[in-house]
Amino acid sequence: DYDVLLLDMVLPGGTNGWTLSKALTALCPQAATVFMSGYTENAIFHNGCLADDALLLQKPFSRDCLAEILGRAMGRRLPAETPTASPV
Repeated sequence: DYDVLLLDMVLPGGTNGWTLSKALTALCPQAATVFMSGYTENAIFHNGCLADDALLLQKPFSRDCLAEILGRAMGRRLPAETPTASPV
């Protein structure tokens, strides 16, 4: 199981981060996804490459920026198991 997927938007072999994210989250639905790109946010979001609420890490980035966005992603992560209510 994975907690966070960190995927570049541009990948070799004719795929992209969005397509890979859909395939990986089907296998690991509790994982949050952070996309990264050297393209501007404007180019990524306004050209319909990502949903408006997607987490995007702009390259180049600092360790502090990486830590901040991974923290945000972990806050969005779904629990692996939802506890059931115990009888009273």
